[in-house]
Amino acid sequence: MTRYDKRLQDEDLWQVYEISSDRVIVIAGHPYEGMAQHEAAEIVALLESGALRPDEIAETPLPTESASQHANPAGTIAAATDPVPSDKS
Repeated sequence: MTRYDKRLQDEDLWQVYEISSDRVIVIAGHPYEGMAQHEAAEIVALLESGALRPDEIAETPLPTESASQHANPAGTIAAATDPVPSDKS
């Protein structure tokens, strides 16, 4: 059973992902993306053989509307509403 594959990320740039989760593989904290096709194919082969193992990815829920308002109760970005200081005296 195939667990990993490569896909075109951008023109001539490839990424390696886990098929079941559709997530880009992360090894030693670095996502495996932005590489040449032959490099991505080699990483897939190493993952499938067990020679390489991806980092474990903890399931983290996406922030909800209420959670983001907790972090900023006003629901605004302060920097966007603060007046710009003037250098004129």
